[in-house]
Amino acid sequence: MTKGRTTMPTIQWLATLGLALLLPAAHATTAVVFSESTGRYGVAWNESGKEVAIQKATEDCRYRGGGKDCKPVKVTDTPGYGTVAQTCAGGFCGISIITGRRSEAEAERDAVRDCNTQYGTSDCRAYDRWQETAAAPVAKAPPSPIQQQKPATPTMKPVLPTPSAANEKAQLYEEGCSLGVAAGCANLGFLYLKGDGVRQDKQKAAQLFDKACGNRDARSCGALGAMYHAGDGITQDTQKTVQLFDKACGLELSAGCSNLGVMYAKGDGVRQDMQKAVQLFDKACGMDHGHSCFNLGLRYFEGEGIRQDKQKAAQLYDKACGLKYGAGCTFLGEMYFKGGGVRLDRQNAVHLYDKACSLGEAKSCEVAKILRGER
Repeated sequence: MTKGRTTMPTIQWLATLGLALLLPAAHATTAVVFSESTGRYGVAWNESGKEVAIQKATEDCRYRGGGKDCKPVKVTDTPGYGTVAQTCAGGFCGISIITGRRSEAEAERDAVRDCNTQYGTSDCRAYDRWQETAAAPVAKAPPSPIQQQKPATPTMKPVLPTPSAANEKAQLYEEGCSLGVAAGCANLGFLYLKGDGVRQDKQKAAQLFDKACGNRDARSCGALGAMYHAGDGITQDTQKTVQLFDKACGLELSAGCSNLGVMYAKGDGVRQDMQKAVQLFDKACGMDHGHSCFNLGLRYFEGEGIRQDKQKAAQLYDKACGLKYGAGCTFLGEMYFKGGGVRLDRQNAVHLYDKACSLGEAKSCEVAKILRGER
């Protein structure tokens, strides 16, 4: 899940008797799209261009149950191994995408590590894996009466669990839950929440999260808090939300601290207390939660709940950016472009806007093009 702010080849040769003319190499392209409403993603690789890759990745996203909001979050033609890692901890789903690695193992390791760091969890798992090839030069041959039939362009088949495998997973988690294993109850709760291998039942999910939270499973406390906050399958209760996020935070779930900080910043279910929000963002940022580092940077930049310090804000935006939180790159880029808190550096600003663009910040893509004089 990419998650929301507070505020996932072959060259077709024409074989002839004549000589082939080599044209510039076509780019093999990978695209990953993500649906924020459902937490599902889609991916396509080794496609003949950006538009084709996005189209096929979008079809894959919808095939997997993504909503109408399946949107591109990564498009690249960098050769190498790639992996998508995903988590659905804390009541939301997010993904991390790694491309251009030298081996499948390296891509998987980096994707899982970045996912766990970005979302403040430890349950990220690698799912889709691929190798992006550098496309060979395309041969254009003179007309000939003897030509081989073009091979069909390969299409990606989404790797989805079969119903039997999904049912076995549910049975395994149910067995663990009945034995008092908190993780079993938590994992089973997420299956019921998403309707993954079982009939979707959010009330059942809430019951399982409640049981696991009682056994000190931080993810379950966070997920149940999110359900109470949204009134998702259960009666909305912001006071209960605050209690659950507080417990999740106490159990070192960075997303719990972050969500609770947002509630204090907005006065949502609690008396507004910006100083308390700052403390919570600071704790979550200390656990490498990128969104919280960004929110803490905003507080330092504006001087809300803490003494204004734009140099500190820049440091926190930089950390958020390093943790793959795109808005951190965008805001730091703006500081380098305008000056204030950092030395004016237009070249670094463009670099940061480009990085934000690669992390899904669409507006930063446009700003980078303007600064390079491409618009």
